[in-house]
Amino acid sequence: MKDLILKILEEINFNEDKDEFVNQFLENIKIQTIIDLFELLTDKEKEKFKSELTENSDSSTSINIVLNKFFSDDQIGKAVEGAAKNAISDWMEMIGPALDDDQRQKLLSVSASLV
Repeated sequence: MKDLILKILEEINFNEDKDEFVNQFLENIKIQTIIDLFELLTDKEKEKFKSELTENSDSSTSINIVLNKFFSDDQIGKAVEGAAKNAISDWMEMIGPALDDDQRQKLLSVSASLV
């Protein structure tokens, strides 16, 4: 995923800190994944999940342990995939109008390689 985001940034001539952008983008995908998974839980499970997540939010490893208590690897994988696809799609739609023709064509080439 990181390589794809970096490729898009390269193709659109992004001039700011690429690593910072990628890290924030991936963090947003992670947050959206947790939100999407959270919505699958019953009200009772949501309370328990929130409690455990609050107690274990100090590292990615701790968060992953909590996620694995409540969700299967398949559920987590599908949630990550969905959040990532939506984030990339929304981002491409958002930046599209601001690009020149050459950048837009490069972006279309990158997006075609995703299918």
